[in-house]
Amino acid sequence: MAKIEKFITKTLLNNGFSQEELSAMSNEEITKTYKEGIQRLVNAFNTHPKEEHTHKVKNPFLELKSPDEIYEIPIDFLAHLGSEDVTLMIHRKFRSIPIDKVQKITSLLFCIFQEKILGEIESKIASLPEDEKRSIMEIYERQKDDTQHLLQINERLRKEKFRQQFEKVLEIKSMIHHYKERLEEEE
Repeated sequence: MAKIEKFITKTLLNNGFSQEELSAMSNEEITKTYKEGIQRLVNAFNTHPKEEHTHKVKNPFLELKSPDEIYEIPIDFLAHLGSEDVTLMIHRKFRSIPIDKVQKITSLLFCIFQEKILGEIESKIASLPEDEKRSIMEIYERQKDDTQHLLQINERLRKEKFRQQFEKVLEIKSMIHHYKERLEEEE
């Protein structure tokens, strides 16, 4: 318990608080301030401005001979296209397929792409404790329709600095959880 309190105090001292300010606060106020700081840090991860890249994507369906080949092409091009664009590309190439079926094909392609990204994210956080990994994956699975967000998270997880910050946030979260449990046990 004392170890956690020392860590929280040290963290707050390193982030602009003075010893006098902390001494004037109750344990609840210190915990609340610390939690608010952590929440701002977590929110900062999610509010970084999105990097905009413009890619000219070649129609990947032009070379196909039959509609059956659609499912054999690499799906990474979906990172740069919307579902309407893909629907139009397929429909232009295979006019014999009714538009409602083309929309279903497009939907299926995007589902496959989303699962691919989620799989990559899961493999990058495989070293985390199982409960943390499960919790994080539940969040990202709920967000799977926001493909661009998943792509950004996947890209960020490739960067060592972000992974370290991410793991530090999880470590702090764990410490807060243990601190909270101990406070509840004392009551």
